[in-house]
Amino acid sequence: MKNLLRVTLAILCTAVLGSYCSSVLAQVTSNTTNTNTNLTATMPLKFGFDVNVLFESPNTLILSGKSEDNNNLWQAVDFAKQFGYKIDAVSQVTESEVIYKTRYLSPVYTIFLSK
Repeated sequence: MKNLLRVTLAILCTAVLGSYCSSVLAQVTSNTTNTNTNLTATMPLKFGFDVNVLFESPNTLILSGKSEDNNNLWQAVDFAKQFGYKIDAVSQVTESEVIYKTRYLSPVYTIFLSK
């Protein structure tokens, strides 16, 4: 139920904010066999908390994270590709944060992968 809620929120955020932010989409076909990898447990250990696993199933993986000064998110995507995942779509929204009266804008990516 918790994962379903996260996926639903990710899709709603992408749909609502997509009209205000740019997005990049790609379609890829894959014939990879299904294997359980439990990347949900592996990602925080390997890449820290910069990478969030929003959803994982044997065929689908949804990652989210900021990617400004570090490459952890994109390294996590490369790591997932080792298990047969391919990028289906990438969505970007801009997060606004005020620190000491200065507004900072950060891109937040949601990456949809499948086998």
